[in-house]
Amino acid sequence: MSNSLNQNLDAIEKLIYQGRFSDALKDIMNLKKTVKKNSQEFFQLSIWENYLVIKLGNYSKALSKLDGLIKSIKKKEFHKLVLEVILVKITILSEVGKFDDMLSTINSGLQLLTELADSKQKRLLTAHYNFQKGRYLFSKGENKEAKPLFEESIVDFKDLNDLYSKADVLLHLCTIRRREGNKEEALNNINEALQISEKNEFNLMRGRAFSALSFHYNLEGKLDETLEYLQRGLEIFKKIGSINELARININLGVAHHFSGNLITSLSYYKKALENFQKIGNNITIATTIYNIGLIHNLQGKLREALTNFEYTLPLFQELNNISLITACYNSIGKVYFDLGLIEEAEIHLSLVYQLKDKITPVALSKTLFYLVQVLISRNKIKGAKGLVNELENISLRQENEIIKHRFLFLKALVQSGDEKVILGRIEELYLQVINEPVTDQETTVNAIINYCYLLIKKYSQKKDDKDLDRLKYYSDRLSKLATKQQSKLLFAEHYWIKSTIASLENNEEEANAIAKEAGKMAKEMDFMRLLNKMMEYNLQN
Repeated sequence: MSNSLNQNLDAIEKLIYQGRFSDALKDIMNLKKTVKKNSQEFFQLSIWENYLVIKLGNYSKALSKLDGLIKSIKKKEFHKLVLEVILVKITILSEVGKFDDMLSTINSGLQLLTELADSKQKRLLTAHYNFQKGRYLFSKGENKEAKPLFEESIVDFKDLNDLYSKADVLLHLCTIRRREGNKEEALNNINEALQISEKNEFNLMRGRAFSALSFHYNLEGKLDETLEYLQRGLEIFKKIGSINELARININLGVAHHFSGNLITSLSYYKKALENFQKIGNNITIATTIYNIGLIHNLQGKLREALTNFEYTLPLFQELNNISLITACYNSIGKVYFDLGLIEEAEIHLSLVYQLKDKITPVALSKTLFYLVQVLISRNKIKGAKGLVNELENISLRQENEIIKHRFLFLKALVQSGDEKVILGRIEELYLQVINEPVTDQETTVNAIINYCYLLIKKYSQKKDDKDLDRLKYYSDRLSKLATKQQSKLLFAEHYWIKSTIASLENNEEEANAIAKEAGKMAKEMDFMRLLNKMMEYNLQN
């Protein structure tokens, strides 16, 4: 190989590492015209070409093209290049969600590796195949099995000076560390990957590192930092043009805005992600995005649409056997059943998640308890509800997580609200602590505001203190603003019912009846039986 050609190949490889995919692809197409067809250089360029074309969004017929390229290279007996093109195929199988095919392809590559003589190249390829096998196990949620493969490959990548791959492994390891509860080590992995990427201009890995940092801060309940790093990652992926990375960062942006209550913005990001995932053809990521859209529909009051979303995705999650996705789906189905007034069904679904509490993250468990405690209270199972609140308190003390803490404070206030011996001022303090601190989970904050309004109604009914009535009006208006911001019919219905109660307290019965009628009409349109039952109970008591 001439020095000039070698330099051109090195330059193209550098462009790929820098994430300059379009520039690299142009140079490949030009250089292919100058090299001998079916030579090693020609096939190396063809491997890169296929990789870049796919990463830039052309997934149609991608796997058949790669299979054709593998056959052509095998005929020439370029064993190293065969193993390299198989690695590209493995990457694509992962991105389209064909995990069984991914495993069989990895194993076929490992078998071919045994035919290579011991060398530095063989060790490097072995490290890549171990990493890919780790990725397969990681995708199946088998973290204990994946971890040693990652750790073994990272040692080889370090020794062989493959810093790009080392950064990639670190970003996978950080997730395992986090799931093990080792947040400090997880953050160290991310920062090391980011340092490598910034020093060497590995822009794709740099964008992934920003995405990993955003996930870390999101779990910490730090939404400003979450959005900052997601936006930085988005700008990088836009420049690179990688469709899969753009889809994933859009999902993460949707989640962050979802948590902060910007439902319209969140939905727009989810739809962008869904469009890209549909181009890729990965049924699992398509299902995950549809599930997230269902969460938005639920908050907006489109309960039946949300239930359809969740019931569509559940079998796909079960087929993947991913515990975190399955439990999230059961949580959401339980929540919709609760809103629809199907309390027994809600308890059944949420109890299924609770039985898996040792296999899910503390944040996921806190969400299950957030719903399940409310369901148990509605079924007058107070003793069971109190036990779960105590369990969540212990989790909160261990985790130092704002999301978990706020869910615990809300549930503690909710349980105490049914105890006539508890001073209302103490319950008020708990609700206000959630309401007045920075939002970590919009659903928790909104529920705290709603229930605080009912507490103020109770206080004013007992003492007729105008300060309580003024507070009630203030937080009712705040609920109205949130409903307008989110375009949530659920919140509008809740707000109208509270507003009608305020009018009744002020002896404006005609206005109270008109607003209550509007609240009831909205609730009936959505099958929001939980609110309708609450309205009926209030009317009977009065």
